[in-house]
Amino acid sequence: MKQYKGKYKGLSCHFLENEYLRLAVAPQLGGKMTSLFYKPQNFEVFFQPAEGFYILPEYGDDFSKYDTSGADEMFPTIDPCIYPYEGYAGQKLPDHGDLWSLPWQFEDRVNGFAGQVEGVSLPYHFMKSLELKGNILHMEYKVIHT
Repeated sequence: MKQYKGKYKGLSCHFLENEYLRLAVAPQLGGKMTSLFYKPQNFEVFFQPAEGFYILPEYGDDFSKYDTSGADEMFPTIDPCIYPYEGYAGQKLPDHGDLWSLPWQFEDRVNGFAGQVEGVSLPYHFMKSLELKGNILHMEYKVIHT
């Protein structure tokens, strides 16, 4: 397996690659998985941006105004709403959550890499790790309420 950094559709990305798969992830675009390429069939799994490049959103932007290709993280909500429960009642939660529009920190791991980001609308720390195991993309998530 290879791990490297490079550009994809105009963004700096982290790549994982083995004989079956090539994965590209854009830390500055909410940790978006921008490409998952299945080599045996020469097939891109994810829909790709029509314009051929990505535009970085601002936190809290309307998700529908941006490219919806690849795979985005959506947490703590999908639709914009007001948190209804005690403790954070009245807190505005943005469209498709915090994560898709925030820059993430990524680090290499032995068999892949991991990304993390701090929540804005609510106090949490969100982490995901990605690893290629043969023809399988293994993802693991962890959320800590801070």
